[in-house]
Amino acid sequence: MKTGDAKPWIYSLRAQEGQDCQVTETLSLAVYEQLVSSMRMPLAFKDKKGHITMKKLIFSLTSIIFIAIALMAIAQPVLADGKLQPNQGITVTSRIHSETGTKIFLPSVTSGSIAIEEPEEEPTGGDALSTFISTVSNGVASQVVGAYVENTLSMPVVQQPANNAGWISSVNNTITQFSAASSFGTTGLLAHNTHAGIKFFDLSIGDEVVVVMGNGETKIYQVESIRRFQALQPTDPYSDFIDLENNAELSATDLFYQVYTGEHHVTFQTCIAQDGQASWGRLFVIATPLD
Repeated sequence: MKTGDAKPWIYSLRAQEGQDCQVTETLSLAVYEQLVSSMRMPLAFKDKKGHITMKKLIFSLTSIIFIAIALMAIAQPVLADGKLQPNQGITVTSRIHSETGTKIFLPSVTSGSIAIEEPEEEPTGGDALSTFISTVSNGVASQVVGAYVENTLSMPVVQQPANNAGWISSVNNTITQFSAASSFGTTGLLAHNTHAGIKFFDLSIGDEVVVVMGNGETKIYQVESIRRFQALQPTDPYSDFIDLENNAELSATDLFYQVYTGEHHVTFQTCIAQDGQASWGRLFVIATPLD
């Protein structure tokens, strides 16, 4: 490999995955310089007769292998829990709500594939809820840690990383809380339609939803409405939408206000797959508190 060929490949490593290219270029340039330097090491380790010694050659090759491994590590985004995860292709430049300073957009809750993973078997029976609560509780009273609907779903809820309201967990059977909705006093629950979100389609009007807090306390809601929309630009978080109930067209901002603002409630959101597009539309299941 020519040393001149390495630099463009390193620079494009994250740009192809929609990551922050400026940060990546800074990191990659440092690694690139080390790589070029190591490739020249054998030339500096010749003996007096001009021959490369075996000991020095092995040291140089080991250095190149180590740097190559470091490059592969840089190419993988790291999640908040420290696990390496393939990039989900969600890059959002958000609009800002003038009064609250909150980012306003509707994330595309699909992993980019229409292949659906089978969700895990949900626990049922009288002890299912208590068992679930003890499993997800973490002692943080202000944090939503689980969502439970009898005979339908019981899933842990994870939080989005700070300043990344477009991030959605790709872990199967796991829901992500939408931080932008929290700023308006509602609980937004997001999941890919190829993962946990497939269970949102099993929710029905009248279902009781139990939201579990980190200290083990619960809040009870009841599904009040189910709304479906077609996205005119399926992968764009600012796409306009068509309400499939009345064919009315509305902007992403207007739709956000309809499903995530007002009196406190819970909104489940996932994508609707249709016509070979995993993010063809959006499903919103809205549950209001039971007195």
